[in-house]
Amino acid sequence: MVIYSGVLLLVVSLGFNALFMLRGWRARKHAAMSDAELNLFRNLRGLSPEQFRKLMKAGAWQESTVPITLTREGQMPEELFYVLEGALKVEKSGRSFSLVPAAFVGELAYLRGLPATASVELLPPGRYVSWKAADLNRITSRDEGLRAALAMLINNDLAEKVARS
Repeated sequence: MVIYSGVLLLVVSLGFNALFMLRGWRARKHAAMSDAELNLFRNLRGLSPEQFRKLMKAGAWQESTVPITLTREGQMPEELFYVLEGALKVEKSGRSFSLVPAAFVGELAYLRGLPATASVELLPPGRYVSWKAADLNRITSRDEGLRAALAMLINNDLAEKVARS
């Protein structure tokens, strides 16, 4: 009986050690983010570091020194954007207004699978991340937690936009 208790104590001790080693490894990977990635991670609050890494594997960092049209009203965008820097000029149903980064662009089209509801132009200097909608759908179809977290982020972004308008 004493031997079994000793073995059980050893197994539990090894389990705790493995857990703390895993936590330390994950913390070091989090610390290894670039300044831009860390800024984006902080803006996308609600994602775990693991979910953020999955999302970023499919993302592409972009910088713009000239005006760039991200979405066109009535057209289906192939990408979802998250703009961190630069002014956003929005035209919707003949009205014009601006948005302040950090913000998603093309989020309604992505969520609903329908054409963009507005034309959005990013004015320089701009910095953003883009994801091909097909890649995002593939990733989130395999990870329900990431799908829910991304939907929550987009919904919060939409709510902030409505509150500002």
